Amino acid sequence: MDFATTLRVAVLALRRNLLRTILTMLSLVIGVTAVITIVALGRGASSIVEEEVMSAGTNLIIVSAGNWTSGGVRLGMGSSSRLTDADAEAIRREIPGVAYVSPGVRTRQQLVSAGQNWSASVEGVGEDLPFIRSWPMLMGRFFTRTEVETAERVAVIGTAVRDALFGAESNPGGTDLFRVRTLEEIAAIRTSTTRTMTSLLSGVAAVSLLVGGIGVMNIMLVSVTERTREIGIRLAVGARRRDVLMQFLTEAVLLSLAGGVLGIMLGYGLATGLSEFLEWPSHVAPGAALGAFAFAAVVGIFFGWYPARKAANIEPIEALRAE
Repeated sequence: MDFATTLRVAVLALRRNLLRTILTMLSLVIGVTAVITIVALGRGASSIVEEEVMSAGTNLIIVSAGNWTSGGVRLGMGSSSRLTDADAEAIRREIPGVAYVSPGVRTRQQLVSAGQNWSASVEGVGEDLPFIRSWPMLMGRFFTRTEVETAERVAVIGTAVRDALFGAESNPGGTDLFRVRTLEEIAAIRTSTTRTMTSLLSGVAAVSLLVGGIGVMNIMLVSVTERTREIGIRLAVGARRRDVLMQFLTEAVLLSLAGGVLGIMLGYGLATGLSEFLEWPSHVAPGAALGAFAFAAVVGIFFGWYPARKAANIEPIEALRAE
């Protein structure tokens, strides 16, 4: 029996019990959909991390105040005040390869203007900060080195402060004196965490694919039992055992591939919908869709082989006796 005939007979057999076929595919559809969606959102999360790092500067090194110990009590990171403007100038002067340096001190203050007030974070920085952070100016300019040295009464405000105030218009005995970290290290940790969670959730989704494969095998075994007499008639009129094997194996593979295709389509749709609803970027890689489709095919072959072999090994005489 040629492949076209085998395929046609398999399709007719699956259509004969359409509801059972749909229910059998459902677990495969859910598994593939989950894999596609999770991978897409995981890649989107990684892209967010990359964009944040790029906006802050991928070669940025942060030197922050370290720990202060007083009376045997560690006051925690940031409590030391040993870093000064002279340290910033020493870094600029003595460390080769440093393009820009900006000291910084942060506090929180109540900002007041024309009867309006707003609580905001206030940070004292140097004139190099916009070059370090790659910050564009929407209006006006950033302050200069001369203005920093002469302590001019100038400031740069963000859009939130602008809208709130002006409207939409317009170490003795201490340890850990300082701490050095780079944004590449921070990004690596966040990216690693994202990948770990994506892998974990993808593994959970893959379990549903295995459950779906077991469901395919179970239904195919039921099908073999129900069609024992049909198998006996086919063998009695000259069908070869490998023809019977290929027929049932084709049915199992068709079930899995149909579930894979539907799962990929739903996965694309769900990832796109969640991306718009959550305002979270998603990226469905072609490799993920291809991998899910291939996995569904393998599931069909693996879990369909045993029922197909069982059908092919039925003795014609015993099969014809079956009711």
